[in-house]
Amino acid sequence: MKLAKIVSASAALILAAEICVPVEAAYYSERSLPQISSDQLRYEPYSQERMDEYIVRIDSLLDSSGNGMEISVAADGCREEYLRALEEYRLAMLENDTNYSAEGAETVSGAYAASLSAFSSLSQVLRSISESGEYAYILADMLGSENTGDFVESLPSDRYYELSEEEERLVSRYSESAQDSDASAKIYVELVKVRTEIAHEMGYDSYTDYAHEALYGRDYSRELIETFSNAVAENFSGMFEDIFNASMVVRGGTEGMSETETLDRIGSVIGEINGELKNSYDYMRSNGLYNVSYSSSKSPVSGAYTVVLPRLRVPYMFVNPTNDYERSPAEGARNIIHEFGHFSALLNDPAIEDKNIELTGSFSMDTCEVHSQGLESLAESYYGRLFGSGASLERYMRLLKCVGAILDGCMFNELQTRIYDAGEVTVDEINKMMVELLEKYYDLTYTESSAQGLWTSMTHNFEAPMYYLSYAVSGMTALQILCKAEHNMDLAVDKYMKISALGGYVPFKEALERAGFDNIFYAENVEEAADSVRKAYGIGYSDVEGNSWYEPYTLYTSHIMDGENDESFAPDENITRSDFLELIARGYDYYTGIGDGEGNGPGKSDGGGERYISWALGAGISNGYSENEFGGEDDITREQLVVMLYRLSELQGGADNGSGEAELEGFSDADNVSEWARDAMEWAVENDIINGRGDGMIEPQANATRAEAAKIEACYIELMY
Repeated sequence: MKLAKIVSASAALILAAEICVPVEAAYYSERSLPQISSDQLRYEPYSQERMDEYIVRIDSLLDSSGNGMEISVAADGCREEYLRALEEYRLAMLENDTNYSAEGAETVSGAYAASLSAFSSLSQVLRSISESGEYAYILADMLGSENTGDFVESLPSDRYYELSEEEERLVSRYSESAQDSDASAKIYVELVKVRTEIAHEMGYDSYTDYAHEALYGRDYSRELIETFSNAVAENFSGMFEDIFNASMVVRGGTEGMSETETLDRIGSVIGEINGELKNSYDYMRSNGLYNVSYSSSKSPVSGAYTVVLPRLRVPYMFVNPTNDYERSPAEGARNIIHEFGHFSALLNDPAIEDKNIELTGSFSMDTCEVHSQGLESLAESYYGRLFGSGASLERYMRLLKCVGAILDGCMFNELQTRIYDAGEVTVDEINKMMVELLEKYYDLTYTESSAQGLWTSMTHNFEAPMYYLSYAVSGMTALQILCKAEHNMDLAVDKYMKISALGGYVPFKEALERAGFDNIFYAENVEEAADSVRKAYGIGYSDVEGNSWYEPYTLYTSHIMDGENDESFAPDENITRSDFLELIARGYDYYTGIGDGEGNGPGKSDGGGERYISWALGAGISNGYSENEFGGEDDITREQLVVMLYRLSELQGGADNGSGEAELEGFSDADNVSEWARDAMEWAVENDIINGRGDGMIEPQANATRAEAAKIEACYIELMY
């Protein structure tokens, strides 16, 4: 049943052990990439005239012998015509999503119908050749396979095409009434009936099974899905609220920047991750194979997607930001990174040169979503370079999106499984199911009317049924990449590039195994992922009190400062000289880069702090007690801490001491500041990096606590980055 996904309305929209990894390891196969002009990206209405001419020619040749070469050429022409029709449909969709109108939506529907008609004609040709006897070998040569009987058997019936056109019309009606929950719910009930009939027409008892196998090429059972989903509900249901609360507490925000600057910064981050990815990114930009601009004229229901243009054999990336980059660039930037993960994998897919892949391939949406969400996980290690002092908040916002997608993926898959297994349901029945599942996955109590508003606003339920599970299984895999990057960036990149290089036609479980990932369908692996995420983001420390003065700072610095152990942050414990020097060097690396040439990622991605301390001492951030003694295990004093930061700011060209004397003198114990720390303390007080401890005292020789260190580093980040 491989062909069904080609003509599906939804499918057109989307697309181990510790080892040493060579820094310059090649992953993608060499490919000569075409240069694309803007004219090639314009929609032109498809005419079936050439297809019909080929069909007439083939029909006239099948009744006599010795015509194999001519039939083969004409059959190739039919295939090219189908690919032309499919490409024009996707170009029409891109154009209408760029400048949305009711007329444009009609054009898209017409282009879709034309692609269905072209595929129907191609199917008739393939059947005729298969049944011809003498010329049946042509089909095997054309498709590159001798098993053509099963292929021909899987070709859809005429009724399938009628139902697919009805499905497309209903999806278009939803696009026009997406803001009306009641109208949308009624459309959905009709869609369920149509899709159930499609499944029956294709030989399946339930649309659930049809979607899993034929649309999304899933190589795992319903039983594994159930085990995975229950483990997600058990281990992640409370995490979403914790992440949301953290995002409300964490300080900062990303400053606006132009679309071009956003793209340039992303390109720089992509280059830091992997050179082959950067080559794909540069190709995408130089050939104009993207549209990421903010515009109020874009489609109100199209967010972001990547499609392959089958005749050009290149992907195209579309992003519809909800805000102007100059005002709020982060959401658009995250979507660009996500979709570029699709783009690079599709551009370098080993199957893209196969002329028949749109006919015979079984596309794995799950594997493709690892390409996108996995790249987001890698890019997070470079958020400081991308978002500056807003990086901390953006980390939590991205995690919120990822964990939400995992929960939603399981929840909506369970909802749709129940619906499509029933085959016919009422709106009230769906609402009751939704209320029950919201309690299971989010521990939230909803009214039926509010639950209806939620599921009808989820466009995937209408446009890409049963697809959302892909976000869940791929999101769990992306968390493996994220947690690996915390400690070994090279290994994280290696795993990602291996699965990216497999392309989109390798089934999910097989792809995970070949790239060296853990099996996400084991409940214990889901639990381990949840624990690792909590640790990486500083969520759930038993000794960090909510609403305490230091809570925002422990969260803000969680990307560069670990807890004392997995369960506690130890806010009141003193911090040593080595630990503080390592902290501020990690911060500098995360936001700027220390350029050590060792291939280590920024932040905590090295498994130890030696290289940070070595760099900081070499850069003169600390001179130690003497030439031969640093005193790393000693608790650091508040004035020592400030001097280290002051020297770091001098290295960055940001120290400007000139007006802080008066502020420092406002503390009753200002005279206790050592002469060698005076300039640094004046600078720190002036810039609100350090405050008094109460009773009007600065206490320069007192030891600094871990909570104070987190606050001081957070204030420095906000000042300098």
